[in-house]
Amino acid sequence: AQAAALEQALKAEGLAARVLVVMRYAPPRAVAALGEARRDWSDARWVALPLYPQYSFSTTRSSLSELSALMTTPEQERLLTITGYPTDPLYLEAMAACVREALAEVPAHLAEQTELVFSAHSLPLRMVRQGDPYPEHVQQTMAGILRRLDRPPPARLCYQSRIGPVRWLGPSTVETLRGLGQAGRRSVVVVPISFVSEHLETLHELDVELGELARGAGIESYVRARTPGSRPELIAALAHQVRHVLPGRGHT
Repeated sequence: AQAAALEQALKAEGLAARVLVVMRYAPPRAVAALGEARRDWSDARWVALPLYPQYSFSTTRSSLSELSALMTTPEQERLLTITGYPTDPLYLEAMAACVREALAEVPAHLAEQTELVFSAHSLPLRMVRQGDPYPEHVQQTMAGILRRLDRPPPARLCYQSRIGPVRWLGPSTVETLRGLGQAGRRSVVVVPISFVSEHLETLHELDVELGELARGAGIESYVRARTPGSRPELIAALAHQVRHVLPGRGHT
């Protein structure tokens, strides 16, 4: 849906665009998209547009490295790359709209007892020490969302999906929700800040696992903000990012 909407948005601006979807660890993989691009768009400008708004070694760099490794040298030289857009105004507005809608779901009698919990995918601390800008980008996005809300409730940032014995960015979303329940907080709105579409970590980890944990900790109202998906604001943000890297308009 995002690819189709972005393609239409670019065509509406006079760009003969084709948007291909690539997944990092599941089909459709990069090799399939490259096959189509080579067959039908070999003379075009190619643009790599990650759906990770916040740059990280483990996500953006990994995906772009895989794509580049499959390309010939001339193809690599022709590729235009977008690395991230954590402060893009249209992206931030898309996220803020999702938060506003979630806040509207909170029962009126709990509105003054609500806390915003921004939950990002966690990252091993060794990557942060190596200079990964992801934590800073996440904080920039959170600040940009809060600036767009009218009288936002108290907010905090935490991290989900930690696995293995290594040290990860914290505090964890699990610890945060337990702590809020123990402190007597009765309403939370959880915002998946590092995702632009629904998947396992939103539909199961946040909605099911952490929703049950929060209610078990005494939190009466647990609302999870939707991801922006194909909202017009997000599609406009992605189109803006593509236009920004193009040297001129044409066959893309």
